[in-house]
Amino acid sequence: MTDAEREELLAAQHAFCKARGAPMFMPGSGRCWHCGADMVDAFGDRLRTEIITGCRHCFWSYCD
Repeated sequence: MTDAEREELLAAQHAFCKARGAPMFMPGSGRCWHCGADMVDAFGDRLRTEIITGCRHCFWSYCD
């Protein structure tokens, strides 16, 4: 994944959350605060259609 694709997906998650009046729970960097995993790579296009509330790798919740 290129840096441009990564930034586009991060922007898509931000826009999706904003359009639904929800906070962006996912770290703005795209890396899990708890384990450091790359969430952009893990979720991919789901960032365009779902509000991400936790890490797929370590199962850390961002909304508790």
